[in-house]
Amino acid sequence: MIDTFRLCILPLNYNQVIKYINCDGSLEEELKLNKSQGIPSPDLYDALKLNILPALEGAGCNFIYCTLWTIIDKQKSIMVGDLCFMGPPTLKGEVMIGYGVYENCRNQGYMTEALGAITAWALSQKGVTSVMAETDPDNYVSWHILQKNGFRKMDSKSELLLWRFDKNQD
Repeated sequence: MIDTFRLCILPLNYNQVIKYINCDGSLEEELKLNKSQGIPSPDLYDALKLNILPALEGAGCNFIYCTLWTIIDKQKSIMVGDLCFMGPPTLKGEVMIGYGVYENCRNQGYMTEALGAITAWALSQKGVTSVMAETDPDNYVSWHILQKNGFRKMDSKSELLLWRFDKNQD
């Protein structure tokens, strides 16, 4: 678990991800939270079913790089968004991260705060040297969040923009 001034960022276990997918309030009940208004986007739902759940089944104690991390507003006691790593660190020490804020929780600084905290946490882990993210070229809100957290835009050979924050970056 990662704590910031306003947020708690919590990695979910396999059973909690199932509850998250069900959107029936059982996860909030387990975590003693108020019911959130968040519903997984179709892309996140597919990623949960096709990638995250299968990866969690065999991840063991290294599940933190395979699971969904929920972002909780501590004062309001609600989930406001999610983060996930796209797998364990590469041989070069790179981890890729994805993120999203529930529609009704946008423009409140949640993701800027959460991304900064999880980036610092990841870079403090053994074997991690860089945190990377990809954005659509027209997703200026995401660009701003990454820039506020010190990520640099890199050259990319794909249609997505690649962003990077290195451990020893100035």
